[in-house]
Amino acid sequence: MQIETLAQLGDTYDHVYISPHLDDTPLSCGGAIAGQLAAGQKVLSITLCTAAPNPAGPFSALADEFHGQWGLTADQAVGARLAEEREAMARLGLDYWWAGRLDAIYRFPQAYNTRESLFAAPDPSDPQFADLTELFGELRARMPRARFYAPLGIGLHVDHLIVFATIRAVFGEQVAHYEDLPYVAWPGRFEERMAQLAGYTLEPAAAAIDAALARKVHAIHAYASQLLELFGGPEAMERQIAEYAASVAPPGARYGERLWMISDPA
Repeated sequence: MQIETLAQLGDTYDHVYISPHLDDTPLSCGGAIAGQLAAGQKVLSITLCTAAPNPAGPFSALADEFHGQWGLTADQAVGARLAEEREAMARLGLDYWWAGRLDAIYRFPQAYNTRESLFAAPDPSDPQFADLTELFGELRARMPRARFYAPLGIGLHVDHLIVFATIRAVFGEQVAHYEDLPYVAWPGRFEERMAQLAGYTLEPAAAAIDAALARKVHAIHAYASQLLELFGGPEAMERQIAEYAASVAPPGARYGERLWMISDPA
């Protein structure tokens, strides 16, 4: 079910997943979510970057490249991706709310105009999400008993890094961090992020998703415009999702997803 306004949210959810972009929640946590829903728990996904840019632009060369890969014009791109997310949420049976912020490539195109700049530390002049601290504070006040989940920042996408830093400023250590797929499955990306977090104490916790893997993959298939860029195509997606899930499976399970609890430096 789609939640239309922030005012509709109350203390009815057991789990709340913060997704920077349209696809992050099913990609990284779809198995755990399917299991939580099957157990009768209430789960909510909140996607931040869901606003459409001005169709007149300006657009960077990187944004134009993405639009070409997706086979969509600039004014079609966000609408098509929202439709994909709506279908993915329906396949999971998940409640969701779209927060209406701009993706980095639209928010600050003069800085995020190459893949290298998009997957790096946020630009100092980036307006970021101006009220994200206030938003997270309100979400915490509205849903005080829920467990919150947010990206670990693997892959160093600027929006993921901004969410990681902001939610920790609001929630402190009381947030679980999920591994950012597909980036965590790319060579060297996990080690790169772990090196950045070397001053923290990190405790992993893997959950079995054997019974939920097929449902997770079915939900990810809804993001048809993204599968070529992220995985190389739908068949490659199925293989990579299964291979990574197998690599982090807990003892006695075939497939898993992994979370991290992080303690701040002393």
